[in-house]
Amino acid sequence: MNKKLLFEIGVEELPARFIPGAMRHMAERGEQLLSAARLRPQSVEVSATPRRLVLSATVSAMQPDQQKEVKGPPVKAAYDAQGAFTRAALGFARGQGVSAESLYRAPYEGGEYVFAKVEERGRSALEVLAEVLPELLLSFSFPKAMRWASYDIKWARPIRWIVALLGDQVINFEVAGIQADRQTYGLRFLHPDPISVPDASQHERLLSEAHVILNHEERYRTIKQLVQEAAAQRGGHVDENDEALFREVTDINEYPSVVVGGFDPEYLKLPVEVIITPMRLHQKYFPVYQ
Repeated sequence: MNKKLLFEIGVEELPARFIPGAMRHMAERGEQLLSAARLRPQSVEVSATPRRLVLSATVSAMQPDQQKEVKGPPVKAAYDAQGAFTRAALGFARGQGVSAESLYRAPYEGGEYVFAKVEERGRSALEVLAEVLPELLLSFSFPKAMRWASYDIKWARPIRWIVALLGDQVINFEVAGIQADRQTYGLRFLHPDPISVPDASQHERLLSEAHVILNHEERYRTIKQLVQEAAAQRGGHVDENDEALFREVTDINEYPSVVVGGFDPEYLKLPVEVIITPMRLHQKYFPVYQ
């Protein structure tokens, strides 16, 4: 049986330039860790806003059982001169829960050792994810990182909340004094109260109702449409190929809206680069061209 996994790291505002790399890392490392944990991840998706990084996926509710080889003592220490098992071999077999007769010999790194085949029962995803998700959170590397309070970790910005759900169940772990639970937050000014997420599948809808467009590409498309429409209403247009600015503005807000401003036409006598450079680079404005 499969279940929906939701992992949200809530933070103080991330710099826009950190977000693309953080999203790539969360997707790649997240899938690696989930696969290594034998949870068979599918539909791994990562979204981000300045205040959160979110991974969602479909995972197995249980690890599959597996058979693994366990290396024991060297052959010369496992058998005596008469070919009987030594105490070392018997102790190894007992420790692995197998009979000594099931041990077998195999070459390993230039020597010969005894091995045991051990059946390892799969654990529940809820138990495994309580180990995997903290490892994922602590694996991030940022251009600049900081410490806060007395916690012995470094991250881009202080972590303020963690949502970790498998279906409707909370995945129990703690990082940097933050206990994972089901409580998230919407847009700071329009919905400051905490939001309880009853099930992983409802997370994005609840954020949308709290004025947060979680999906990164949806937010990008919304910004582009709003800016183009506002410019057209005033008989102008914006540079639709200014991908860097559209992407940066996508990464500095959670719920975009457009405000149209202006300045004294006298300044139009200045070279166009002098006008648009501070608008784009410092104020994150979209110049409107006639």
